[in-house]
Amino acid sequence: MMTQDSPRPRKPYHRRVSVWIAALVLLYTLAGFAVLPWWLERQVPGELQTRLGWQGSVEDIRFNPYSMSLSVEGLDASDDESRIAGLGALHVNVGFWASLFGPLTLETIEVEQPFVRVDRLPDNRIGLVQDWLENNPPSQEPRDNRPADSEPVPLLFERIAIAGGHVRFRDQAASPSETFEIEPLDLAINDLATYSRPDRGNAGQDRLTAAVGNQTIEWEGQLRLAPVRSKGHLSIGGVQHDTIAHFAEGRIPYHLAGGEVSLESDYAVSLEDGLSLDVREGRITLTGLETRLEAEGRPVTQLDTLTASGIGFQLPRPELTIETVEGSGLLMNLARQSDGSINLLAPFAGASDSGTAPQEPAPASQGGTDRFQWSIGTITLAGSRINWRDDSLSQPATLALTDLSLSLDNLSHRLGEPVPYSLRFATPADGSVTVDGQTTLAPFTLEAAIGVDAVALSPLSPYVQNQVPVSITDGTLDVKGNLDLDDQTPQLTGTFNGRGALTNLALDHPDHDDTWVSWQQLAFEPVEYNIQPARLEIGTVSLTDASAAIQRFADGHTSLDALTPPASGNSDRDTTADESASGEGFVFRIDQFRLAGSQVSITDEAIEPRFRSRLHDLGGTVSGISNVPPQEGTLSLTGRVNDQADLTLNGQLGAIDDSSTSQITVALSNLGLPLLSPYFGRYLGYGIDSGKLALDLNYQLTGTQLDASNNAVLDQLVLGSSIESEQAVNAPIKLGLALLRDTDGRIDVTLPVQGDLASPEFSLGPVLMEAFTTLLVKAASSPFSALGSLADLAGFSGEELGQALFVPGTTELQDGEAAKLPALAKALSQRPGLILNIRANTSESLDGAALREQAVNDQLPVTADTPLTERIAALEALARDRLGESALSARRQSATPDGADAPPPAAWHETLMTALAERQTLAPDALTQLARQRASKLRRALVDEQGVDEDQVFTLAPVTDASGEEDGSAVVVPFSLKPR
Repeated sequence: MMTQDSPRPRKPYHRRVSVWIAALVLLYTLAGFAVLPWWLERQVPGELQTRLGWQGSVEDIRFNPYSMSLSVEGLDASDDESRIAGLGALHVNVGFWASLFGPLTLETIEVEQPFVRVDRLPDNRIGLVQDWLENNPPSQEPRDNRPADSEPVPLLFERIAIAGGHVRFRDQAASPSETFEIEPLDLAINDLATYSRPDRGNAGQDRLTAAVGNQTIEWEGQLRLAPVRSKGHLSIGGVQHDTIAHFAEGRIPYHLAGGEVSLESDYAVSLEDGLSLDVREGRITLTGLETRLEAEGRPVTQLDTLTASGIGFQLPRPELTIETVEGSGLLMNLARQSDGSINLLAPFAGASDSGTAPQEPAPASQGGTDRFQWSIGTITLAGSRINWRDDSLSQPATLALTDLSLSLDNLSHRLGEPVPYSLRFATPADGSVTVDGQTTLAPFTLEAAIGVDAVALSPLSPYVQNQVPVSITDGTLDVKGNLDLDDQTPQLTGTFNGRGALTNLALDHPDHDDTWVSWQQLAFEPVEYNIQPARLEIGTVSLTDASAAIQRFADGHTSLDALTPPASGNSDRDTTADESASGEGFVFRIDQFRLAGSQVSITDEAIEPRFRSRLHDLGGTVSGISNVPPQEGTLSLTGRVNDQADLTLNGQLGAIDDSSTSQITVALSNLGLPLLSPYFGRYLGYGIDSGKLALDLNYQLTGTQLDASNNAVLDQLVLGSSIESEQAVNAPIKLGLALLRDTDGRIDVTLPVQGDLASPEFSLGPVLMEAFTTLLVKAASSPFSALGSLADLAGFSGEELGQALFVPGTTELQDGEAAKLPALAKALSQRPGLILNIRANTSESLDGAALREQAVNDQLPVTADTPLTERIAALEALARDRLGESALSARRQSATPDGADAPPPAAWHETLMTALAERQTLAPDALTQLARQRASKLRRALVDEQGVDEDQVFTLAPVTDASGEEDGSAVVVPFSLKPR
């Protein structure tokens, strides 16, 4: 039995609680401080190899079982290529007590200098994911059947921090491949939970910063996981063009050769009741943009800055708002290639052939709260320039629009609301263009106040040269007016009202050394143009100080030929088609055209010597010009020719169509004829020494059909020396002129002309000259017909007037011939420039026989009253003496008819007279003397009896072989005419 003071027996150590507690503490301490780090240092590399196929290593792992903190240093992993992941240090601190009485809490997760290599493989897979899939085949075990909407494991991350992170992104799917180094990457997130924490509200600010060279990403805000939501401020700065080009390759049509993009915005996003997004105070800035069609090509566009500010975007009801878009320093180098394509549109060539029809936007009136809405407050562009080059022309055109500015206000999805706009730009040589107004997009309408001030036209010259061989060397365009357009589908309607002017225009022709066409001003005011139906109305067109040069060149073509388009064989059909397509034909009216102080120079190099003339001091008015019948316009123009002749044009104008008729008169006086000497030399073979020309032309024009009566008066025309010309007529031109010239020395002729002005073979000048030449040739070829037109022919033809008929063997005119002489005398008195030549003629056959019979009669002892029987007896006696009895008997027997005793008396008388006359001889000059007597008789009759100037009548040397009438009743004495 133990006493009270005796010690109690001790329990064995293995039964002591303290020992077990101490042992557990020791084991826990050893396991936490030594075993677990040792095991992890060996397990982690294995797991990396097993799970990812990487080779890994860890320098040191420490675990404090009492503070529940884990530290890892020097973790490194690599694959077959290079280092793929790693970190300098990892510190994890578990909130033990908070986790004991609540959700698992990680008070701190700090990662220092983490590194990860992310590879985008050629097949667009991610290398990290691919490594996992290759080493972790999908499990055949049934998946977790928890509902998709079940609550996640409650976790709380009080602080997550990454410092000095480094992400290496290798894009091997692009060509060429590219590597991006994202460093440093810093992240700080506080109070991140997987469950709802209404008691925490929105406390705490999270941050993220990252950089790729000078390109930065900064985020500051709040991130919550239950429910998922975040708000804050995101800023991405200095994103370079090459970075954008790498990831956008194949998605943008141009090569980015320069540029930097920055953006920032406040935002709030939540997935609590579906996606909800609210972006506010957004701002996007683009600087130094440069795009090219090819990497080494010329820049297509350059932009100094473009800033979109006040950006807002909301979901689930999609709405985009932008307060301002401001751009400056835009440079566009636009070009049209030789094949007609535009360089800016070249990347889109063939896009329309994809076969996908574009979808029309939903009308603004459609209902639905999820319809996309957008609005832009103001768009401005300043300090910009557009360079244009057109290589599709025969001569490339270049044009620069500088100081370009543009503003648009109040753009939105409400396409029917008006959008005010303003456009300004400058053109070369201090020109400017302004357009102000408003427009709507659907339906399309446009209101524009247009101002064009002193815009130089010479840069547009290549476009003119591409159509006609004419270049613009000077001139400006001014336009003031209002343009209104309205889309009335399927037609576009609209009007323009204003005025315009072309000032100091100068046009050059390649074949002219000097300016071809110029004027001080061509003004149009007012101008009203209606698109549908097409109608153009101009109040007054004024042309001041105009000058034009019309030239015909040595090969026959003129400087105006190039302005005439080639005729189309289907012109009528095309016109009909155009009119039917538009509903009505084009209508135009000009109330009045005014011309002042103008001139036209005319040069003809196709003739020798060269012809030059000048129409000057041209002025006047043309009113009522229209293509709509019935139309009665008036024409009144005056001018001078070569400082000597007066020119006037007057007339009544019909409508400009194929059926209306215009009557125009042209009067020209006191034009010196030596000016026209080259044409007289070509067509008549003579130059002009002196004289004046007056013209009175009456034109009737119906469509292009001309019916003209041209009266020309050539006063005191004197021919000059002869001129060799292959085209000169072979006719006595001087005689023709003398036939046409009156007693006052004037030639007054009327030359009718008809033709089609549209015919390329019709030219009024040559036609008039040809008509005049034909008139001269006709007069010279039939001079007595021309002469007879001046007097009463008394029933004689021109051929009859040109000769006199005499009774054979006498100087007696045949019956009725004397009546010719008064008509001939009157005509000669009216043409004092003519000389009448009388050819003294006799006929051997007619006059010789008559003279011999007369000589036989003179030897007979008979008179005119002697009976026929006695005359026969006297002839028989003379025949016996001259022929002999035997010859006389033979002739009597031959003349006696069968069965008769004697020949008929009359026949026998004729036989005897013929036989005796054949043997009768005449004096050698008998016929010559008869011819002279006839000529002398005619000359005395004309000069002495009819009063013809004796200097106009001449007798020519006699001839004895003249012709006679077919019946032998008369001998012809011909007349001939020649000029003095």
